[in-house]
Amino acid sequence: MTRILLGQLGANGDCLYTTILARQIRQDHPNAHITWAISSQCAPLLTNNPHIDEVWEIAVSDWSHHEMVWRIFEREATRRLLRHEFDHAFLSQIWPNNFQNFDGTIRPSILRSYGRPITVPIENVIVLTDEEEQRVEDFVRRTGLMNHEHRILFECSPKSGQSFVTPDLAQEVAALVYDRLPSASVVFSTHLPMALRHPQSYHGGELSLRESAALTRYCTLFVGAGSGGTVAATSTAAQPLPNIQLLSRSRSVFGCFSHDFAYWGLPHGHMLDMTDENPERIARCIVTASRDGIGAAQAAYGETIPVRFDYYAELIEMCLIRQNRILDAAQSALTTAGRYGWQPDLAAFARERIQPLLPQDPGWIFPHRRRIAERLGDELSQSRLSQPEFPQAVNLAS
Repeated sequence: MTRILLGQLGANGDCLYTTILARQIRQDHPNAHITWAISSQCAPLLTNNPHIDEVWEIAVSDWSHHEMVWRIFEREATRRLLRHEFDHAFLSQIWPNNFQNFDGTIRPSILRSYGRPITVPIENVIVLTDEEEQRVEDFVRRTGLMNHEHRILFECSPKSGQSFVTPDLAQEVAALVYDRLPSASVVFSTHLPMALRHPQSYHGGELSLRESAALTRYCTLFVGAGSGGTVAATSTAAQPLPNIQLLSRSRSVFGCFSHDFAYWGLPHGHMLDMTDENPERIARCIVTASRDGIGAAQAAYGETIPVRFDYYAELIEMCLIRQNRILDAAQSALTTAGRYGWQPDLAAFARERIQPLLPQDPGWIFPHRRRIAERLGDELSQSRLSQPEFPQAVNLAS
């Protein structure tokens, strides 16, 4: 029997994205024994997953320890591979050692680690247990959620840094919504404790991230912060809802779900992106979407998040260039240009911060690694005009 290791320790949203990869591995190797190595913080996400045979749970006591634990895990995974305990290993986690696959967004960068075509549906996989379904039903019944005409699920404590939303801001927005929409109710999806300020507000923290996906079936609108809650709300366990994403302007398309959906050729007309941090304007957008539909809200408040590479460059500088992994930085730049074309700021970053440093990479001694530098030089010398529209993803093997 073929034994396969999939390594993705964190975080919640990234692990949910990786369920697509597990599904692909299962399709490509139907008789294999698939083990997923995952952090103890994220392991509950894999409950009932039909594509995994075994969970290798790695103890992580705190999010600040993830880098150290990943490096320890990576060494142990290599040892087990050399001892033939596994026949293949796919380590999909971007940070800290897979930034060569990074193109400025998350899901494609994770799936690119497989090196083969992704042919399964691009859906994050959550399969709820009967007990989880019952807990969600009990929450809905106990809160009387269905007595409200407009039921808004509000993700409000993102850990990914992709949004400006906080629980306090979410409560301020909710109060403004209630003034205009007395028939509304807001469920705050957060692991943080909250002192609720309004009787029509509910704290969803007693539900797990998986269970919050099922809660979408009882709601009429989702307000997200580009983090794990949004990933769960777009999973197989969720009902697609009109979706307002409140995103940090400085992150460009890093956490932009409509951009990601467009890349994969998925319907995204139900998604509205907004970077305005004004609570009054956010509340008006939510009210418009609730009363008149997401299309009306899109026309009045929706934005197109511009593709910029300053945050991408910041991450590559920090995670690769400062670590003297210049050839990996070159590979990332080539990957990113393959998606977006050699946009002027991307090309400038590659020419100024990557190309001159390439010989300093310890991997320069290997001829096959130097071919990355040659390819980068060839592409930069040929790049004069930006490519047109961003191509949809059909094959991540390259």
